[in-house]
Amino acid sequence: NHAAKPGAFDFMSELTESAGKMAGGSFVLHTIKNHADQIGTVTKFEVTVSTEADEIGDIVVDLISEQGTVVNLFNEFKNWQAITPNRYESFTRQFVGYLNGKEIGQFNYLFKQSAENTNGIKNSSELKSQLIKALQDQKQQFTNLPDGKFESMFDFPKGLRQLTDNDISLFINDNYIDIFLLIY
Repeated sequence: NHAAKPGAFDFMSELTESAGKMAGGSFVLHTIKNHADQIGTVTKFEVTVSTEADEIGDIVVDLISEQGTVVNLFNEFKNWQAITPNRYESFTRQFVGYLNGKEIGQFNYLFKQSAENTNGIKNSSELKSQLIKALQDQKQQFTNLPDGKFESMFDFPKGLRQLTDNDISLFINDNYIDIFLLIY
């Protein structure tokens, strides 16, 4: 019974705030119902998590679940038609927050896939391209990661050289299937 899970009431209340929140919440509910194998067992909704880094700030996790051996799997849902430039900064800040607090495989970004003859993200290569563009535009935010985390992600110490667009591309290409899901 999902209604009894922590945060469920806040999640349901948020659905009435705006059409965008309702569409996003509908996507979460659709995924829970039709793609439970992608997220596992729901344990909590709408949880604020501190990244303990002032430059990154707190993040609000849409849904926390358990899947296989992974407990506290963070799931972030995006019901966006595109990752547009006005979202680059907030998206990257949130993504860096997840990277700061979790290891790859301990969080997912679930994007809604659009039907072929409509506006929106239609396939994984389109999503990957938009992700890379957004993260490259805001690559300076990755310097807010702790030194060890940065080095483990990019294979060089933070102070050695500037992070390049190619570094971002390589990171996303190497980790895409472990982080990002396209849900129809």
